[in-house]
Amino acid sequence: RVITTISDSASADELMGMNNRQYTDPATAERIYKTYNQIYATGMPNRALEYVVSNKDGTKRDVETSVSLMKDASGQRVGFRGIIRDITPRKQAEESLRQREERYRTILEGIEDAYFETDLKGLFVFYNDALSRVLGHPREALSGMSYRHYTDSVNAKKLYDVFHTVFITGEPNKGFEYQIFSQNGA
Repeated sequence: RVITTISDSASADELMGMNNRQYTDPATAERIYKTYNQIYATGMPNRALEYVVSNKDGTKRDVETSVSLMKDASGQRVGFRGIIRDITPRKQAEESLRQREERYRTILEGIEDAYFETDLKGLFVFYNDALSRVLGHPREALSGMSYRHYTDSVNAKKLYDVFHTVFITGEPNKGFEYQIFSQNGA
């Protein structure tokens, strides 16, 4: 038996004897069924089963369930115990972040100026298509590329000094000039 809370308005008596098919869609109910069968067969708990439940009033909530097998004193399997946590706020925050990131990417892809982000080693970790056009390298070749790949040693030192100063001071650099060479050497 699994003790769960499906709705703040549902009493424990209302929940007793409920089956997950009563508050999930058929595909989710099948996934839960398979998970419980695996737990029963292996005795290994499942710590992060995520799915959507329907409350009594029809609203949907995202939940995460941790379930383990219950055994009696003689080691016989007698049921399941679980904890269901409402992760709806987290899922909503993740979706909001995904939407903001999508808007951010759309804006960056729409500008003509090259935009990039590097890690502390100076390797590209994010960039727009304009950077690919400026450097003359295919977009997929830029991931993990360093400024040392498209500058000579004098300009690489300039870039290092600017990046280092920004890192040490935390102050942005508003712009400086340096030379690059594209993939074709121009």
